[in-house]
Amino acid sequence: MKNIIIFGAPGSGKGTYSDEIVERYGMGHISTGDVLRAEIKNGTELGKIAQGYISRLRPTTLNLQAKASSSTVSLAQSLRQRLSRRCFKSADTNLAS
Repeated sequence: MKNIIIFGAPGSGKGTYSDEIVERYGMGHISTGDVLRAEIKNGTELGKIAQGYISRLRPTTLNLQAKASSSTVSLAQSLRQRLSRRCFKSADTNLAS
């Protein structure tokens, strides 16, 4: 069994990469963000702890640029797509062995 963990800033493409991995390799996907948002919504103890941390986070430069200019978003998407193609080409080779 292989486990893949994807880290990245908000909007960096973690979900996009995860969807691609699920589709290509039939792996499962757990989003800690989705889990934590559900816990917060349900008012659980974990949700309260998570909310305490999340409420202190500040917007990242990438998020501010994305909101300010759609061309920034287009550029980021284009770069992600290029990187994705390279990564998956390499991953196909490595996972096959």
